[in-house]
Amino acid sequence: MVDHEQNHHNVAPKKAFGQNFLTDKHYLRRICAAVGVQKGQTVLELGAGTGALTRALLEVGAHVICVEKDERCIPVLTHMANEFAAHQLTVIQGDALDVDFAALAPKGSMLCGNLPYNIGTELVIKGVATGNHFQKHTYLLQKEVVQRIAAKPHTNDWGRLAIACQLQAHCENLFDVPAGAFFPPPKVTSAVVALTPLAQPQYPCDRKKLEYIARITFGQRRKMLRASLKGILTEEQLQHLKIDPARRPETLTLEEFCNLATLI
Repeated sequence: MVDHEQNHHNVAPKKAFGQNFLTDKHYLRRICAAVGVQKGQTVLELGAGTGALTRALLEVGAHVICVEKDERCIPVLTHMANEFAAHQLTVIQGDALDVDFAALAPKGSMLCGNLPYNIGTELVIKGVATGNHFQKHTYLLQKEVVQRIAAKPHTNDWGRLAIACQLQAHCENLFDVPAGAFFPPPKVTSAVVALTPLAQPQYPCDRKKLEYIARITFGQRRKMLRASLKGILTEEQLQHLKIDPARRPETLTLEEFCNLATLI
């Protein structure tokens, strides 16, 4: 029997916001454990919705700062704040894409969220851009997005998202969350991913140049590098880095991409 959080707030999920409320208590507990927040530690939660994960975090003693765009959810979250110790929950109405994550929570805080499918990737990249301000990022996303974040070379999922995330964090695909754990059930399986920021990027690299190289090559992922990088880097430059111009982008390691970026 599935243990679901009761809906006392009568807030219907809104498709325009990409809302699917996680209601299964088993998975709420697992995600809360994955966040790993300690009693008294601060966690910034993106897209709190009606507060199912928020409550789980509060119950382990975390100080939660939650950001929620949907004005219908704010009274529910405010009521929840009144249930707990003073200042344990701070509710911010706003779009997570517009707020400054690092300005909202002190260095060493946790970052987490059941991210809306329509903007999940953008939020992950925005979180990565904070460097090592947060101790750990834990997100619930579409399974295919999680697979792309945690992908390795020589796989179909290896691409721009993995490169952007893994330059600055250790990324781990933790576990799947079935559609039945949500209301309404989405048409896809979800998964939980953990990103643990590194003190420094894995390799010295200009992020914008790295993104440019990844975008050009993976935009033509069936082409050999000599073709996709024509007019940008010469075959001689590739060979100088001991990269065969006949290789395709999914075979390159993160280090090799960073080395390419240093040449432009």
